[in-house]
Amino acid sequence: MLTITCPSVRVVPGGIFQASAAISLLVALPLCIGGLRIALDTPFVLMAGGAALAPYLLHRISSAPSAQVPVVVREGHLQVGDRRVAIGQVAGAFARTDHAIVVELVDRTRIDLELAPETRAEEVLAAFGWDPARRTLRAPLRGQLGAFTVGFLSFVFAMFPAMFGAEKLLGAGVGALLCAFVASAVASAGMIRLVAKPHVVIGTDGVRVVRGPGRERFIPYAAVARVEAHASLEVELTLARDETVWLPTLGQDPAQVKELAARIEAGRAAAVAQGAGLASVLERGGRPFSTWMKDLGGVAHREAGFRSTAISPSMLERELADTTAPAERRLAAAIALRGAPDADAARVRVAAETCADPELRAALDAVCDGALDEDMVERAGRRRGA
Repeated sequence: MLTITCPSVRVVPGGIFQASAAISLLVALPLCIGGLRIALDTPFVLMAGGAALAPYLLHRISSAPSAQVPVVVREGHLQVGDRRVAIGQVAGAFARTDHAIVVELVDRTRIDLELAPETRAEEVLAAFGWDPARRTLRAPLRGQLGAFTVGFLSFVFAMFPAMFGAEKLLGAGVGALLCAFVASAVASAGMIRLVAKPHVVIGTDGVRVVRGPGRERFIPYAAVARVEAHASLEVELTLARDETVWLPTLGQDPAQVKELAARIEAGRAAAVAQGAGLASVLERGGRPFSTWMKDLGGVAHREAGFRSTAISPSMLERELADTTAPAERRLAAAIALRGAPDADAARVRVAAETCADPELRAALDAVCDGALDEDMVERAGRRRGA
């Protein structure tokens, strides 16, 4: 448990309370238009403007910072003054600076914690249980047209034909105005639902980009060649095949964008190191053939060594299926898979059946039958130029 005192804490309410200011503006717009159309007096218009301004002022007052707030941090729980936050309520948390933390809740409430100089942000996040090893990082994606902009424009453009149709059916009046407002709100909600809430999830195995319904893509770290955060608040991913994936982060905290790029780069670097560790285990490297075979057969049984090199059966399967890898490494991956306690010979057999190189195919078949010899490995390597 970690108990600290924050010099400054700012809680910005989210959810319905945060949206009330925007919604009131949408309500005020048809009221003002309707007031002018049905010749209501000026006080009515002023009242509509005041109703739009009141939620904004209330939101600003409620989000004023508080000084010297006690904060208790323990695994899975965060106590900020009188407010208790469970880790299940948190959508994201990141270090804005070395001594400042931002916690974003599922209901879009944002908690800004300014820490004392002797307290580091990483220490607090680790005590809370929100460090890269245990939690994914989820960040919204927003280009020039965010969900609010799309909703607002949809409402405005739907309002005029809706009012025209309502007046044709019901005649001019408050009833037609309300019907037009409801129809425009439904159209706005439908458009927001259509564009959904695009976001990116950074995990320990790769990047998941969700741009909308049915538009989801997973990018493993091994496929990422370069990561770059631009001043325009966009993160650029250059993939191994010279493909570029842009992650627009307009309107986000620059510190969150920086952490987003840093997390992806850390995962990419770990994947590179992991691949190097896999290669050092699989490559023969001058070892006698019998020693090499014995070492490969014991990879899955030496638990400590298996973990220290961070090699998993799925990595061995990917190496076996990688047609660009040297033949020696593909054969080594097949041998290591066959030596696993839950060995599945069918995987190696499928790799052999889909291989057009006759020497490599014969060698993979020999792995399945336990009849691989040194000459087969050398012939497969020579034919592929390994």
